[in-house]
Formats: sequence, C-alpha cells, structure tokens
Amino acid sequence: MKIRNSIAPIRTVSTPCTLATKILLVFTIIFSFSIPLSAQSNYDLSKTDTAEINKAIAYVKANILISPNKLIPTIDSINSYSQKLEYTEGIFESNNLRGITYWMVEDYRNAFDKYKKALSYAEFLPNPRKKALVLGNMGMCYANLFQLDSAEYYLQKSIGICKQNNLTDLELKNKFEIGNLYLQQDQYIPAIEVYYAVLDSLKIHDNKQLQLLISNTLGILFTNIGKYDMAIEFYKQSIGIGNELKDIDIKTSNYFNLGETYFEIEQFDSSRYYFQKALASSLPYNRVKTTLAVNAGLGNICLHTHELDSCYLYYQKVLSDSLIHTDPIYLASVTVNMGLYYYKKEDYTKSKEYLLSGLQMTRDLKLARFERNTLQTLYRVDSLEGDFEAALQHLSEFRLADERLAKDAANLAVKSLEFDHYLAKQNVLNNQLTQENEHQQKQIRNKNFLIYGFIALAILLLVLFYFSYQARLKAKELVVELSAKNNKLKQLNEEVRASNSLLAQSEDELQKSNQTKDKFFSILGHDLKSPFYSLLGLLEVMDEQWEEMEDSQKHFLIKKLYSSSKKTYALLENLLNWGKAQGGQIKLNPEKFLLSEKVQSIVELYHDAMTSKKIQIIVGIDTNIQLNTDIMLLSQIIQNFVNNAIKFTPKGGQIEITAVEKTETIQICVTDTGIGIPKDKVATIFDLDSSYNRKGTEEEESTGMGLILTVEYASILNGKLSATSIENKGSTFCVEIPNTIA
Repeated sequence: MKIRNSIAPIRTVSTPCTLATKILLVFTIIFSFSIPLSAQSNYDLSKTDTAEINKAIAYVKANILISPNKLIPTIDSINSYSQKLEYTEGIFESNNLRGITYWMVEDYRNAFDKYKKALSYAEFLPNPRKKALVLGNMGMCYANLFQLDSAEYYLQKSIGICKQNNLTDLELKNKFEIGNLYLQQDQYIPAIEVYYAVLDSLKIHDNKQLQLLISNTLGILFTNIGKYDMAIEFYKQSIGIGNELKDIDIKTSNYFNLGETYFEIEQFDSSRYYFQKALASSLPYNRVKTTLAVNAGLGNICLHTHELDSCYLYYQKVLSDSLIHTDPIYLASVTVNMGLYYYKKEDYTKSKEYLLSGLQMTRDLKLARFERNTLQTLYRVDSLEGDFEAALQHLSEFRLADERLAKDAANLAVKSLEFDHYLAKQNVLNNQLTQENEHQQKQIRNKNFLIYGFIALAILLLVLFYFSYQARLKAKELVVELSAKNNKLKQLNEEVRASNSLLAQSEDELQKSNQTKDKFFSILGHDLKSPFYSLLGLLEVMDEQWEEMEDSQKHFLIKKLYSSSKKTYALLENLLNWGKAQGGQIKLNPEKFLLSEKVQSIVELYHDAMTSKKIQIIVGIDTNIQLNTDIMLLSQIIQNFVNNAIKFTPKGGQIEITAVEKTETIQICVTDTGIGIPKDKVATIFDLDSSYNRKGTEEEESTGMGLILTVEYASILNGKLSATSIENKGSTFCVEIPNTIA
C-alpha cells in the first residue's frame, strides 16, 4: 500500500552561533594581542629572565590559532618560570592564555577558572587593559554556560574600567557582547539596538574587526526571525569586510551560515557551494568540528534532493566521526535522518529502529522540528506494517507536535512583526532627526547671515549713518520674525507630544483587545482544532484500512470517534457561550430562590462522578438564605467550581459547599481536599492570558474554558472571584455577589 503524502526531510539544527562564539574568542585574541600569525612550531624557553618569558608569550599569541594544544607545555613553562621569578605579568599572561586554550575546546568552566586566576594577578599590574580584557573573557564564559545575569555583570564591570581609562575599543567590544546576550534570549529588538549603537560609535572610532563581527551576528539575528534575504546580505557584507583584513578571518562562520540559510530557502546548489567553502576555509583548531557540521549539512541536501547513495555516505561519515557523541544535536539529527533515509529505501525495519532511537533524543534535547517529522514518519511506517494502534498513537503525538511547532512559528511571526514595527519606527525617528538637523543647519546659516550682515552694517556705519540705522531696523524685524517662528515650533512640539499621548493610549487599548483575541484564537487553534485533528486522523485510518481491519479494531475506532465527538461538542458549546458573553448577548434574568435548594440540585448532577471517585460532598448552607439574582449564571459558576473540585480531588476525598451572608453581598465557596494549585499560579488563575492547564487525578481532560466562562458570568452578576490553595492539600474557590440585582 502506497503512502499518499510525501514527507518533508528533516534539517539539522544550524550551528552558526557555535562557530561565531569561537570566532569571537579569535577576535578577542587578535584584538588584544595585535600580533601577526606565525608558522613556527616550537619555542625553546631555556633562559629564565623576564625578557625571554615575554618572547615566549609573544610566540604563543602568534601561534595559538594554529596549534593550541601543542602550545600547552610552553604556556605551563611560562607560568612555572614566572612563579620562580615572581614575575606578575608572566603569571597573568600564562593563566589568560591557558584559559584561551580551554575556551577553544569549549571547556568553559576550566577556562573561567583560569581567567579568574589571571584576574587576581591583573589587579597588581599597571595596565588596566589587562584587567578589562580578562573581565570581558569571564563574561563570555558565563554567556556560553547560559548564565546570562553573571555574564552581563562581568561585561559591565569591564565596560566600567574601559570608560575610566578611555579604552574605547574594548568598551565597544564588550557592549557588542551584551548585545549577544540579548540575542541568546531571543530579545531581538534590544539586541539590534545595541549593535546599531556600536556601529554608530564605529563611525567615529573605526574598527573593521568589530564591524566584521557585527555584520556576521546581524546575519544570525535575521536568520533567527526568518528574514533570510537580509541575513544573506549581512553574511556577505561580513565576508567583504574580512577580505580587507589580514589579522582576523571568520569566513568559515559566514560560509557555513550562508549554507544553512540557503538550505532553509531550498536553494540547494548555493547551500552545497557554501558548505564546501566553509570546510576549505576552516582554521586548523576547528577543522574537525567544521567537517562534522558540513557532512551533516551535505547529507541533508542529498536527502532532500533524493540523492540517497550520497546521503548515506555523508551520514555514515558523521556517525563514525569521533566527535559525534560530544555533540548530541548532530547525533540526534543524523539518527532521525537515517530513519528517513531507510524509509525512502523502503527498509521499514531499519527505518523504525533509527526513528525510535532518534525520537527519544529529540525529546531530550527539545528539538520540536525533529520530533514532529519523526512522529509523522513513524505513523506511516506503522500503517504500512499494519500496526494501527501504534499508528494512531504516533499520529496523535504528531498532531500535538505539529500544533506546538505551529505555535512557535506564530510566536516567531509576532516577533518578526514587532521587529518590522521597530525598524519602521526607527526610520520615522531617523527622518525626524534628519529634518531637525536640516532645520538646525538652516537656523545656523540664518544666524551666520545675520552676523555677516551686522559686520557689513558696522562697516557701512563708518560711511553713512542713515543707511546703518535702516539696517538695524531691518535686523530687529528679522529677530522678531525668528522669535515668532520659534514660538510656532514650540506649539508644534506640544501638538506632537499630545498626539504621542493619544497614540500610547490607543496602543494600550489595542493590547487589551489583542489579549482577548489571542486567547480566543489559542482556544480555536489548539483546544478545538486538536480534537478535530484526532477525528480526522481516525477517519483517515478507517478510510485507508477499513477492508483490512477486524471487527474489534473497527469497534475500537468507532468508540474513539464517539468519545472525541462528545468532547468536541461540549467544547464548542462553551465557546459559543463565551462568544455570547463577549458580545453582550447574555441578559440578566433575576428571580428569588432558596440558595440551599439550588445547591442541592447542582450536587445531584454530579452523583455519578462522586460515586465513581468515592468523594463525599457536604452542603453547609443555611436553609433560610434567599437570593434575588440570575439563577442560571450563578448555577453555572457553582457547577464549574464543583466540577473542578471533583476533577482534581483524589478518590476518597471530600468537598464542602458553604455560604456566608454579609451586609450587601453573599459569598459562596467550594472547598476540596484535592491536589491544589502551585503557589505561583494561584494569583493568575482567573487571568484571561493564564496558560495554566492540566488533567484531573483520573486523567480527566481540561480545556480551561470553565474558568473563562466563570469570569465572564461573575462580571455580568457584578460579582468578584477569589481562590486560595495549598499544593497537595486542597483549594477553595469563592464567588461574592450582591444579594439583590436591580
């Protein structure tokens, strides 16, 4: 039996950030040392005077990019001889250089320890640049360990020293690193604000190396938000700047990033070309890692273009690489893609073996894109092998993974729109600044004209007093006119401020409206759409496999269809009620009734559920309490409280319903001995944008619509909702309403 739908190939996760991070260290070395690269392979440190130690330090700095591991004995010798001579600068340099060698093999914790030791000696050196440099390196270590607060702390300390000592080049580099911290957290607007601010400073303090890195990093930023054309432009700009420099080369990072970007837009010939250029341009210290990444990228291209023999060869190179187990992302991606390869070769046994192994890896690493494609292929392999229960399970998991990926894509689209809004706003501000500058230039020209006019009038005064007097009158008129124009400009500024205030108010109202809309779309896009996906999946399996199914399998699927349909109908009914409440279509219908009788009738609705879970409900309400309110809306609120209490109370638990009369209101509470709510979630449980949702103690499904409707109904009754909870001990939900509605 043929599978009707094609499967899109899985793409490996891009590694430009990893390569760029290493390049940043290269930049730091070059930036700090300013020593040309050397081709020497050894150094004889036979003498022990400080001049010879300084020569050894210079030798290490010149060769550390070529063979860092071979230089470790020399660095250790520098440290040993410096200790004997009590040569502080030598001890500092050896620890800093040793930190760099650890960095280059991505051992950031040991690198940090060495930098910290170097810092303790930098305190005693007269050159503040060394201390600023090491503090910056410590911040970069924390950044690679994803301890971003600590990273910013050390970078800011370094910036402070740079400002005190006019170390502008290091100050700008550290500000650039803070922009990278924002980029790590997907805070794209703060990141680009930092990068553009640094670029503005570079117009005065020219630094091609830093311009090179900012162009590369802007390429990464635009890749992350899906603006591939702009990303390609910045990568090529970075390559162009690099061609002008001799002491730093990050072509490998740029070429690899271009290969990844062209793969994303399915220009595979260009992608293959830049992957191969990345490998050809890689430096000795990272050539092995680059080879691993490039082979994975080329394998992905071959898988996508159906060059299956070449695809197999590239993936085998990756899996047999000694570094593969040190990089779990590549191991997971290639394992999953090998499953796809065998699927295309119709070897379903091996395909399933690789896919199941890769599925666990992708989940451990939270690689949503891999997980989605893996589940899609597993569903089809299970269908081909006649394992319909497994196919249904994998199909259901695929739908959920696809929904999560779609949600991530939507969030990325929102960030992209916010970014576009930011750029548009910046363009407007730039235009305003340009106009203001032109206006100021015009004023300066006018003032200069007046000055020259006064000089001319002074000269004419010596010739003819009368003409001088007339010129003075004219000058006074010009001053009055200029004052009037300044007053008019002030008035225009006030109008602009008033307009901005109105715009801010409109943005606040729009944000509140968007929260309601986003919640509605979230429910439609997930809670309502997911059951329909399940129904469609079940129907698809039945349509394709009906003739091959046994009666028991058919009965099983039909029961699934019936259960899913009931849940979908209930959710749809709640959505319609919420829509009515949002549209103001629900009107108050007050009537008098005894509260205890109404609560008893509600309790009877849940008799089966209480019996099933052996839960005892106690109604502690005075039989004389009488209300005059909308009985239907109040009943819906109490039903929701009781339903949630039953859902989240384990078997053998207890629920109590109470009411307290106050001066003008009545408070009705439902208390349970259930699993409770985490402390940090209680305060936001009634918020529209609350994302807290979970299953009951018996795996009862929950959509979150109940509390949403409760909030709306309480608002219509002019009531207030409250909740208290202790995790694993129980919760209390209360509604307080006026005892009479006019």
